[in-house]
Amino acid sequence: IGNLMPLFTIPETAHAEPSAVTVSSSDFAREWTKAQHGVLAFIGSLAVDFDDAEDLLQETAAQAFAQIERYDPPRPFLPWVFGIARYVVMEHYRK
Repeated sequence: IGNLMPLFTIPETAHAEPSAVTVSSSDFAREWTKAQHGVLAFIGSLAVDFDDAEDLLQETAAQAFAQIERYDPPRPFLPWVFGIARYVVMEHYRK
């Protein structure tokens, strides 16, 4: 029992602050352009109708741009923006 290895270890960098790299508006536009079809499909799977989905897509883009300083560029953009989209959809239907 004393020689058991842990099932997994947490790397030292797992708790580090996000990178100090900033994302320019043109970088955001490029990432958003690549991601928007996937984001629309994701929102469409949660929204009641397509008109809502289109409006929520625009709100997601605005929220993501407003929060771009929270994005850590070495990490994938799409999962980050999916999290924002999920929050936007939940807030919309909560009202």
